[in-house]
Amino acid sequence: MISYKVKYKKEAQKFLLRNKKVGLQFHRVFDNISKDIESVDLYNIKNLQGYENLKRLKIGSYRSIFKIDNEGQLIIVAIIGPRGDIYKKIKGL
Repeated sequence: MISYKVKYKKEAQKFLLRNKKVGLQFHRVFDNISKDIESVDLYNIKNLQGYENLKRLKIGSYRSIFKIDNEGQLIIVAIIGPRGDIYKKIKGL
């Protein structure tokens, strides 16, 4: 089993610091996925339509947009936020 490293972009880090309870839930999920990449199927994760490498993780009314770099064994978490706002911010990725 290959272990992946999780990298949080600046905006995702800000969300984790401001929203401790929900941020901890996202952190736990990404930590579990990084230890066993096959566990992606255990969570509410889907590929984003119209974006080749981006995925969406849903926890309650919050979403996280991230991508998995298999070559670099890296999970890059770009954005975490409320459902309505998150999809507006994707266009800049």
